[in-house]
Amino acid sequence: MTYKWNSTDVETYAKAFSSLICDEYFSNQKTISGGDILKITEIKQLNLLVIRNLFEKWQEESSRLQSPYFDFENAEVKTALASFMNTLSRFISVGRDKFEILLAKSTQDTLQLALEPKGYFDNLMRNLPEFKLTTEWITANKKYFQINKPVLDALENKLNGGSVFANQGIDWLKVIFENFNGEDPSELLEDFNGILKLNLGQSTSNKSFFDEALESAPVPTPTTRRTLEPSQEKPEIAAQVRQPLPDAPIPAPIPSPAPVQRVVQPVTAPQVVKAVGKEPMTLNDRLLNANKTLNDSKESAKVANLLDSHSRSKINSLKSGISLNQRFLFINNLFGGNQDNYNRSMETLDACGSLTEAMNYANHELAVKYQWDSNSAEAEEFYALIERKFS
Repeated sequence: MTYKWNSTDVETYAKAFSSLICDEYFSNQKTISGGDILKITEIKQLNLLVIRNLFEKWQEESSRLQSPYFDFENAEVKTALASFMNTLSRFISVGRDKFEILLAKSTQDTLQLALEPKGYFDNLMRNLPEFKLTTEWITANKKYFQINKPVLDALENKLNGGSVFANQGIDWLKVIFENFNGEDPSELLEDFNGILKLNLGQSTSNKSFFDEALESAPVPTPTTRRTLEPSQEKPEIAAQVRQPLPDAPIPAPIPSPAPVQRVVQPVTAPQVVKAVGKEPMTLNDRLLNANKTLNDSKESAKVANLLDSHSRSKINSLKSGISLNQRFLFINNLFGGNQDNYNRSMETLDACGSLTEAMNYANHELAVKYQWDSNSAEAEEFYALIERKFS
């Protein structure tokens, strides 16, 4: 059977798969240890990526052990801290709630590695520590890959013992995948299918509800009026129908309001900075203007006024004020499909003290790191939401 990569299908499947595995394991266990994680399923590649994702969590926890009152750069402190963290790593104990999330993410990673390896490795480059690709990082991570490991071998050869910024690694991936289509994932996918039936690439579409609603909405067609006999027509109505309609007056043009200026600091990568100028058209505006007919223009205008008022109202929090549909759009199109990075970015933006600070973070950090197209509908909508937060 042929399976196709579909992020929505994979996310749904990963949650169901993770729930199934956890139902079985945690039926008589409260926590899971490192040893059991290594054999939680019969799919070794999945088990390895669970360990890899857990390793990243371990590194994040290690990096938080800093203090302005103590010298963490002291050689003796570093040695003691490394020994402590290594000891701690041998006592892994994860409850169901956290492990189920970890397993679902690892399942998504494994399926993307198998079905869309270029996208998977591209995400790895975008989330490198300090945004740098090093020989040490490749050496530490190669052991977690059984499939498509040649990609890391090729990157290691290009590094030749050195290190480069992640942007260079992303460019190298483009060249590598010109000659490498990925290894055959059939055996891996059948292992998944043996535990929970795969249904990937079978969705009718990968579009939002709003796109489907507009496409499936019936197009109004002119109705055929029943012709009445002269004796059946009411005289006053017949007289009105037969009279020619006067030409509608053409309204005078309304002058456009002065463009709204966004105050942002100049950055070193202007090609990704949000353009200053006219207020962008929101996704709701685009949807309302699509497929509009004369028959529904008046009703659309009423809806547009309501949505326009709502779309410009202040929101107290970006993390909670963004709709579910917007969240999926932003994660997939602005944050490389990585939900954790999206959540961290929302928390940082919510903590900003002003519009200028928030726009600087979006332009200097996010737009550069994830290589946003500032003219895309998702980027326009994202910047508009930042302005609503600090309006």
